[in-house]
Amino acid sequence: MKSACEENFPDLLRFFYPDADEIFDFDQPLEIMDKELREIFPERQKKGGTRNADLLVKVY
Repeated sequence: MKSACEENFPDLLRFFYPDADEIFDFDQPLEIMDKELREIFPERQKKGGTRNADLLVKVY
């Protein structure tokens, strides 16, 4: 599921923001920031318990 979101992230933004093409510069590469997300929420690396979907993406 996560890789599908990564691959289709511009379309996902267009779904939530009808004017996404004016807001975001899709000519710039998207940056998936998994390492930074783990630094912000280190408890996400623990096994077991509740799992949440998460994705941190840098867009221009």
